[in-house]
Amino acid sequence: MKDHYQTYLDDARFRRAPILFVRFEDLVVNPEPELMKIMSFLLNEKDLEGSNAQRRVREVIAMGRSATVTYSLKDTTTKFDSNRSKFTQEQQAWIKEEFKEMLHFFGYAKVPQDPENTTGFTEYDGQDEHLNRVYKGYERQNEDMINWVSTMTDQELDNLRYLVNDQAKDVPLLDFKSNEKAVVTIHNHFEQKMYG
Repeated sequence: MKDHYQTYLDDARFRRAPILFVRFEDLVVNPEPELMKIMSFLLNEKDLEGSNAQRRVREVIAMGRSATVTYSLKDTTTKFDSNRSKFTQEQQAWIKEEFKEMLHFFGYAKVPQDPENTTGFTEYDGQDEHLNRVYKGYERQNEDMINWVSTMTDQELDNLRYLVNDQAKDVPLLDFKSNEKAVVTIHNHFEQKMYG
């Protein structure tokens, strides 16, 4: 699974494909700026001031949350990190170590330097300089990506069509080693549900 995400990170970082990283938590907590970033990216326009896109986003936001709800959200939707208890301590430790760079990049690391981060779910001591440099890198990456696509011509964009089924980018989502760790939680859940 790590390789799968790394493919997207590398494609964005090395500008192989225009990719915007959107975190669900940001859309829930602060929808207007997030929607404006998405519109800028999709329209290849850095500045949307006074545009129809800006007007429409503001109209939708002004209607309130209920105007855009297509189904009822679970009570836990705005309680980020509500599924932590479904993982064993061993699984949590494995995730913390195995995905530490990704957790930092996407702002899911809880570090002393940013005590106000509401999406910092996994605690780190903040001593690793490399991890400190990549912390919340998705924000810088998104800004860079919007700057890049806003300067591209239609011809340049056509040349960068992202091939979803590119065989060269196939990565195993689960191998035998990670499969066992991933399936234990699911197995335990259904065993408890079925057999008490």
